[in-house]
Amino acid sequence: HQKLASDSLDIALLPGPTADPSLVQKDLGWVEFCWMAHPKLGVPSGQLTASDLQKFPIILLSYHSNLHAILKNWFEVEGIVLEQISVCNSMTTVASMTRSGVGISYLPRAYHAPDIRERKLKVIPTQPTLEPLNYAAVYRKDRRSALADLLCDLAVECSTFEHNAAHAAPRAAKDRSRR
Repeated sequence: HQKLASDSLDIALLPGPTADPSLVQKDLGWVEFCWMAHPKLGVPSGQLTASDLQKFPIILLSYHSNLHAILKNWFEVEGIVLEQISVCNSMTTVASMTRSGVGISYLPRAYHAPDIRERKLKVIPTQPTLEPLNYAAVYRKDRRSALADLLCDLAVECSTFEHNAAHAAPRAAKDRSRR
């Protein structure tokens, strides 16, 4: 989002949708994320709270990512201020560190289903739960171009993210309000 604002990027695929009215947004669908850890990390079974999670090393995406802000807010709503976290700007590296037992992280469930089946990762159910993340292909309205429109349309066409009625109605209403 910051790189779009600073003209470092022309388009981006972002978790969101963002509330920024200066962006054109095209819905890519939603992705279910969940907290995960290597089974040997010793995270207890059963539903955990933010307070329970903070007892373990936490690995998050960089401070500038939308996902970092969402997770930081999730902890703060529960009265938890995260002090001991590791941050990384690569979801692949975050997942690798988690599979290695370095800490817990918030990862896309479907993408890591093989690791879950092979017991390289354990899903950590939490309360409260977080909603699946909507993703959008976005570009700045003041930089509108045929190429940006085309690239975002291609991203929509190629997206393998979920689209179903349970999540589509709220997203569609949000999308209409931002146009």
